[in-house]
Amino acid sequence: MNVAPDIKVESQVESDELWFKDAIIYQLHVKAFADSNSDGIGDFAGLTSKLDYLEDLGVTALWLLPFYPSPGRDDGYDISDYRHINPDFGTMQDFRRFMQEAKRRKLRVITELVINHTSDQHPWFQRARRGRPSSDARNWYVWSDTDHRFSETRIIFNDTEKSNWTWDPDAQAYYWHRFFSHQPDLNFDNPRVLLAMVQIMRRWLDLGVDGFRLDAIPYLCEREGTAARKSAEKQTFTAVAAELEELYTSLTTRRRTRKRQTDPLADRPWIVADLHMHTSWSHDCSTDPSELVDHAEAEGLGAIAVTDHNVFGGALETIDCAEGRDLIVIPGEEVKTDGQGEVIGLFLQQEIPRGLSFADTVAAIREQDGIVYIPHPFDRLHAIPDPKTLHRHLTDIDVLEVYNARLLFEAFNDEALRFARKYDLTMGAGSDAHVLQGVGTGGLRMRAFNDPEEFLLSLRTAEVLRRPKPLAYLQSLKWVAQVKDRVR
Repeated sequence: MNVAPDIKVESQVESDELWFKDAIIYQLHVKAFADSNSDGIGDFAGLTSKLDYLEDLGVTALWLLPFYPSPGRDDGYDISDYRHINPDFGTMQDFRRFMQEAKRRKLRVITELVINHTSDQHPWFQRARRGRPSSDARNWYVWSDTDHRFSETRIIFNDTEKSNWTWDPDAQAYYWHRFFSHQPDLNFDNPRVLLAMVQIMRRWLDLGVDGFRLDAIPYLCEREGTAARKSAEKQTFTAVAAELEELYTSLTTRRRTRKRQTDPLADRPWIVADLHMHTSWSHDCSTDPSELVDHAEAEGLGAIAVTDHNVFGGALETIDCAEGRDLIVIPGEEVKTDGQGEVIGLFLQQEIPRGLSFADTVAAIREQDGIVYIPHPFDRLHAIPDPKTLHRHLTDIDVLEVYNARLLFEAFNDEALRFARKYDLTMGAGSDAHVLQGVGTGGLRMRAFNDPEEFLLSLRTAEVLRRPKPLAYLQSLKWVAQVKDRVR
């Protein structure tokens, strides 16, 4: 997602669009350069400690080979997560400090980015192989019922690979790979793949990176015949180049102007989604999951996120109640951290314990391939993360709640909206309903989605909906329901 870190890089690096033409570039592999903790693996802390040495050499730019999470079967070129740092090399905080120190020394940073293929362990591929043959998830990669397509294409690693196609028993189909069989090629004929890659590039540019060395670009498109292949390559990469040219132009001036968002899900119907609500599984709510599903549909909602306090069973029960209906139920949990407010995990698979640090809570959500949603970040009448924690974890926030219908003071929502706009964070909204009458009082008008990736894409063009009811009325209903429960 597109966010900006809390680092100052404007004044240290001169604005020069053609800086790379006469740059003195030093290529290095983080894991092999400098080890700060004597574990035998180089890391970003070690690299940061050597920046003075590199500056003394006369280097003006650093070219970092892949440093992303990876199974390591192809020296990091088999990427399983484009958004984070391989934990062997440090943390995102270590990377931010490295970028800050590099910019202070006027050193440019280029990163190696592999966009032709992913690791077969990437969540995109795991979803694709489990998806239906005609599903959007499957369409993120190149599949075939036969291994005879593109038969004229040479095999690059013919000492280890017998074909550019590999049979996948889960998908019951062949997938295409120009390199190793554990590196399935992405389908750049799918505009959502292209958009996802541009968003990934935006993320690293926002973290201060100056440019990319894009690996394996000639293999982005698959076509029968040389002429068709050349035409497809030109068409697809022109789109990538156009997006990045705009990013580079804005980067040199450090102006963060928002442009009109393209809609990759334009073929989907609009739905109304409420991304924050509770069931009777929360200690302070008495809404039965089955009643919640009935009421949500009656209110015209197309999606709800069940985010009970520190329990996950309510989300699972609501999913069961919604089976066979059109209502989308996102399984979530609102997790109380150790002194830094609450973090909501969306698209979870299991319960996360309360009382973890903010960072550990985020990590627990990530372990489940979940989405990090920060609720009511400036509601000072409740426990919230302090500013230092928010800024430290800017790059970890997938969605920031900019409208919560239960807040006593609207100024708290306005502050969240300003914060999201300042750092270009993806915006969310919800009712935080604890009674049925509150469901749908806050939410979003967004495109229908099938998975977490599409959910995030849909949020980029979503519209915040405010349908408030008097808070005193809703709170009195909540208290009455709680008293009835105690009487029973």
